[in-house]
Amino acid sequence: MKVLAWTPELSVEEYPPPPIPKEWVFGKVISAMISSLDKSFKVGLPTPVGRVAGSYGVLRVLENGVGSGAAEGKIYGVIPYSKEGVLGIDINGLMSVYASVPSDSLINLEGKVLSESSEMLPLWLEFSFIPHLKEIIKESENPLILGCNFMTYVIAANLRNEKEITAGCISKDLLKLMSELGVKVVNISKTSGGSFDFVVLGVLSSYYLMNVFNYLRSDGEVRIYLPPNATAVVLKLPDTARKAIIQRAKLGDPREGFKALSNIQEDILKKNIAVAKDLREVIHLIGYYPRILWVATS
Repeated sequence: MKVLAWTPELSVEEYPPPPIPKEWVFGKVISAMISSLDKSFKVGLPTPVGRVAGSYGVLRVLENGVGSGAAEGKIYGVIPYSKEGVLGIDINGLMSVYASVPSDSLINLEGKVLSESSEMLPLWLEFSFIPHLKEIIKESENPLILGCNFMTYVIAANLRNEKEITAGCISKDLLKLMSELGVKVVNISKTSGGSFDFVVLGVLSSYYLMNVFNYLRSDGEVRIYLPPNATAVVLKLPDTARKAIIQRAKLGDPREGFKALSNIQEDILKKNIAVAKDLREVIHLIGYYPRILWVATS
């Protein structure tokens, strides 16, 4: 079967159909997506050569492994995280004709989507964490979103009416657009001293991740929030009495991701999301778009 694998750049390869371990499922891939999560190895996270890409997707279950609990013939959403590891990083992802995935990465779609066949469904799954972040950020006094990119733009667009937030940009990408949302935008590389009590890690730069405590206040409780694109984070812990709470995004209902993206201008979506019908198209699009959706045609 055809797969899209990191070898080390993306290439279309022929792999045998995967086995079905205990508590996994085997299925036909309907759609899959490459997000910034897939490319996190480029900032230092090791990914084995030959790993199949694809962090989010939609799968029709064809066969169950022992104890999976899934229903054969049923369509499920697939998220990257499971107790077996991260799809596309630790274990093979979804950019393949058929895939085996851990059953705890499946999302039941019954009553939760407008259309199970929608090519945008993997993207909705990625941003289904927005309600969780909205709830968590209420507890903060002075929150910072670290980074100006597509992920942080969506976050800022959905949180600007919930809380007064600051976006800390590293590059000029989306800086102007972020400021047009009505959020405060600062050049984080020129910001000295910490005053924030809550940081959303919207970047994968190891330098900024290791120095994130420079932006947090030196007293009281501080919180660090990890969006879905942060698989493994190295934090340089200072000699301090601060209590740091690290929270991981909770993914779930794709309807919430649909709502979150409905707040985004159409032209921004078009500049950041591409749709491909052939795996080879993904290879050409990878350098131009942060998100690439592949829709299987057979």
